[in-house]
Amino acid sequence: MVYGFAPAHWGKGLASELAEALLEYGFSSLAFPRIWATIDPEYQASTRIVQKLGMRLVRSDADESGLPTDFYVLEKTEWLSR
Repeated sequence: MVYGFAPAHWGKGLASELAEALLEYGFSSLAFPRIWATIDPEYQASTRIVQKLGMRLVRSDADESGLPTDFYVLEKTEWLSR
């Protein structure tokens, strides 16, 4: 999923709420065992969001398009034990 907000809505917690809701839906409704996030390392706000939600960096590499990408993961067991 790719998302974006108009600058007038930045810094209001909307991205954090969306990310948390997506994790809850993925783990509870879809029964995913783990959820991955890929982030352009330049987007520090997105990095802070996934870290705040308990996701951990597993590697920094290039994605399939050759773009720099940080790969984060969260296991369902980690989500449930928070």
